[in-house]
Amino acid sequence: MMNNSIKKQILLHTFKNPESASIFIDTNTVIENYKKILKNAPKNFALTFPVKSCPNKEFIRSISPFLAGFEISNKNELSLIEEISSPDQVVLISNAFKIINNNNDNNFIFDLGYLEQLHLTHSYSQLSLRVQPALKLEQAQKSRFGLTLEEIQEIIKDNKISSKITQVHFHIGFEKTTINDLLDSIESCIELIQSQLTSVTTINIGGGVNGLCSTDFETLFDFIKKLPYKFILEAGRYFFKDSSYAVGKALSIRQRQDCTHILTNLSHESHLKWSWSSKFFVLSKSQEPAKNISGTIKFFGLTAYEDDCILISQVKNSLPISVGDYIVFDNISGYSIAWNHDFNGIGLANVILL
Repeated sequence: MMNNSIKKQILLHTFKNPESASIFIDTNTVIENYKKILKNAPKNFALTFPVKSCPNKEFIRSISPFLAGFEISNKNELSLIEEISSPDQVVLISNAFKIINNNNDNNFIFDLGYLEQLHLTHSYSQLSLRVQPALKLEQAQKSRFGLTLEEIQEIIKDNKISSKITQVHFHIGFEKTTINDLLDSIESCIELIQSQLTSVTTINIGGGVNGLCSTDFETLFDFIKKLPYKFILEAGRYFFKDSSYAVGKALSIRQRQDCTHILTNLSHESHLKWSWSSKFFVLSKSQEPAKNISGTIKFFGLTAYEDDCILISQVKNSLPISVGDYIVFDNISGYSIAWNHDFNGIGLANVILL
């Protein structure tokens, strides 16, 4: 729930840049979400940050003290953490097909997800294997990521490689993940470790935990605290809950037969990919005559793409909205900062840390 202080800050920034779409991140709320999880977590649990989920150096600097490390895929992402990461933070290099760091520091771990990456392993003292989640899961059956058992057996034939494997890494995906899916995949990893990968000490359970609640995390922590492994969770999208907002200006209000269309200078395609807003409110009133709206409202972005839809919402009571009003949308993902671009020439959204 947005407090009055955050609302005032958003209002102030919006009035300074009245013609621009904006994305706001309340960094303190993200940090509080980290603290809440870590307070209840067992000693063998830690958070790492996938830099792709919010590639903003100032933001990364703010959250770094709460992290055991970072996950990166390329030199651009490496450049964002080079001045920030400490020697005791582990950097996982995933989905990379070339060497992206310039040294062989022990805090770099190369995540091997394809046989074609094997020639890169000699440059790293520690390796991770990107494995499939529990195969009985629908997400695992659909996913193109993760080494098969046959590929893992091929990899570990080389003792020089197998002796450097200290971590296994899976990622279920955020669409349908339940606590049972997560526990099943952890058990699948343990079976693999005990039978094939005895040098592994860490299980990286990825991210995609949006569907979990606080009770689910209690179940997870009760389960892993008894195990002789360290567990890593990617602290991305889940931790942006109630912390990030987007603001767009209403440019047109058009009544259709079965709903109202509101066009804004904020675009889902340009500014809000991987964000799914659930509600909105009107931040300020313009001097234009208001239209009283109820029923279905569809908010659209200012591009030529037919389905550039930000939110479809149901309004029970009559709501006055005017052209020129600023509309605030919730549940914005840090990933939207990475996607932020000027498709159709409409301009980038401002990114503001509060």
